[in-house]
Amino acid sequence: MISYLIVDDEYPIREWLVFTIKQNCPDVLVESADNGAEALIKLQSKQYDFLFTDIRMPKLNGLELLQSVQTISPSTKVIVLSSYDDYNYVRHAFKHFALDYLLKAEITEDQLVQMITQQQNLLKNTNTKQDIQNLIIKYINNEAMSFADFDQELRRYGVTLPESDFFCYFIKASGSVSSEDMMIRIPSIKNTECVLFCNLSEQSQLGIIHMKQKSRLMQLQERNLFFNELKQFNTYSLILASDIYRTKPGHLKILRLTAAYRDTEFYGISFHAITEASSSWNVSFDQEYLKILKNIKFQNWEDIKGSLLQFLNYIGSVRYPDIKRLKDSLEKLYEISYVYKTPKHDRRYSEKLRDASSKIAGAPQFMDLQRIALAEFEALYSTPTKTMLSPNILCCIDYIESHYMQEISLNDLANHVHLNPEYLSRHFKKQTGSNFSSYLTSYRLSKAAILIKDTNEKISEISLQVGFNNFAYFSKCFKDIYGCSPMEWRNQ
Repeated sequence: MISYLIVDDEYPIREWLVFTIKQNCPDVLVESADNGAEALIKLQSKQYDFLFTDIRMPKLNGLELLQSVQTISPSTKVIVLSSYDDYNYVRHAFKHFALDYLLKAEITEDQLVQMITQQQNLLKNTNTKQDIQNLIIKYINNEAMSFADFDQELRRYGVTLPESDFFCYFIKASGSVSSEDMMIRIPSIKNTECVLFCNLSEQSQLGIIHMKQKSRLMQLQERNLFFNELKQFNTYSLILASDIYRTKPGHLKILRLTAAYRDTEFYGISFHAITEASSSWNVSFDQEYLKILKNIKFQNWEDIKGSLLQFLNYIGSVRYPDIKRLKDSLEKLYEISYVYKTPKHDRRYSEKLRDASSKIAGAPQFMDLQRIALAEFEALYSTPTKTMLSPNILCCIDYIESHYMQEISLNDLANHVHLNPEYLSRHFKKQTGSNFSSYLTSYRLSKAAILIKDTNEKISEISLQVGFNNFAYFSKCFKDIYGCSPMEWRNQ
């Protein structure tokens, strides 16, 4: 039920407004107050659709009431009814988002009724649009809800989905562009009609375009024209485009699929074409995830690294849309790895785990996530927990950490601990997950990464400091591990 609050200290005016609204709009609620303070109390306990207020009133005047309404009931539409044709009053009223400013001496009953009827119709249309939007969001987010129910509920609001020939679009504005601006800038192409749209957020919109042209070639041309103009009309960070479909029950499925990709600017793209084949990503995701999990249990770093790279390459190639699930899964894999590698009584356990999880969760784009994940896993497996190593291997680790700047060979390490080189090589890999050469290279690179970030020294000099005599080889190894060049690492 639409509700009104009439605020005026003049009894005859107040009662005339109440009577006129009730007589001409019997299905509305009308209440009154004789000053701004009393009205404020009512507004704090109840939501009103419309507020009529005088300007000059005792206790709290109309302009002060307007300011308060903006805070406590911003959706309430305010009409000022005053005896004063004063420019400052009018300016302040509209400054505080008054819907209209009417003069008591000039307003007639017919004019008042016409204005009320017009505003009520606008409010009903607005509420209907919001109801449709809430309905679409509800069905998109709940996979268990059927298309038949979706179609039936839309018909109650007078929305009929096209029987065939449609595609879905999604646009996310960049900067401070509002969703209302976006709606205005949806292009109107001959033989196409926007039959349904929904604002998924203040700056993003999802919709269905019906294509009335039956020629497949013409449909493709008009679809391309639509997206070209959509790009020209808007300042956007992401646009998604579905294929053209001819099956009515597919509307809800394609809406859900398009909405699922609404965060794919994470992959550094601004336009993405979506096909039904895209919906198979969860199955492949689970398969690749299980491969990493299996390798973690066997604690072989080379196998873990291989499956992790394969997983990340797959994610990047399909632009996996569920970014939260992706990050959560990488955090979980790291946590499982850390549990295998580190005794729980190690006091650094929670600190390092928290730090790695924070870096993964905070990655702004996929390239950053890829680099961070590989670096964190590499660091974890290249620096095994010393309490888990045998005395001989522990002695080897200490020797590497003290002499990594120099030329070190497996024979040097074997002589240091008085063991056969082949025997040492087998046990070193068994306990650390890496062979001697890979471990040494990873340790040198981890030291280099710190120096590159924390100092202004030349990168070529840093490579020499950490034990690399060949700068080109150093750069290649660095990019293999960290996913970027040493200079890109410094600039990030």
